[in-house]
Amino acid sequence: MFESQNVGLEPHVWDVGALCRAISDALQARFNPVAVRGEISGFSRAASGHCYFSIKDPQGQIRCAMFKRAASQMDFSPRDGELVEVRGRLGVYEARGDLQLVVESMQRAGRGRCSSSSCGSRPGSKRKACSTALASGNCRSFRAPSVSSPRPARPPGTT
Repeated sequence: MFESQNVGLEPHVWDVGALCRAISDALQARFNPVAVRGEISGFSRAASGHCYFSIKDPQGQIRCAMFKRAASQMDFSPRDGELVEVRGRLGVYEARGDLQLVVESMQRAGRGRCSSSSCGSRPGSKRKACSTALASGNCRSFRAPSVSSPRPARPPGTT
C-alpha cells in the first residue's frame, strides 16, 4: 500500500504543518494574485466583521475568507446565489489543511442562471431547486450571463 514506484528512493517524511506551508508557498508562487468568478454560497459575517463563504460553479467550490478591512470597502451586501467576481490570494488554512481564497475585493458579476427546465431563474421554490441542483452537481446548464467562452481544461501555465 505504501510502496514507492521509485524503488530505492524514500519519500521525504513531512511534519503536517511544514507540508501545509510548502503547499501554500507553491500555490502562492503559481497562482497569486487570482481572480475568480462564481456563485456565493454559505455567506456569513462574523461579529469581528470578517466574512466567510464559498464561491462555486457546477464543477467545484473554494472556501473564502474576507477580512474586515476588505469587507468594509464593498458597495453591496453579498447574498447566497449571487454571481460575483472576487480577487485575492490562494493559500492553505493550516488549522484545517484546507485550500482557502483570501478575498481582497468583490464585485457583482450579474446573476447566475440555471436554464434547466426544472429550475429557471425565478425566485421562490424554483430558485431553491436550482440551488439544490447546482450544489449537488445535477445542474448541467448553469451559465453566467455574457460568459460564452468555454472553460479551459486546466489553469493557464499548467501542463
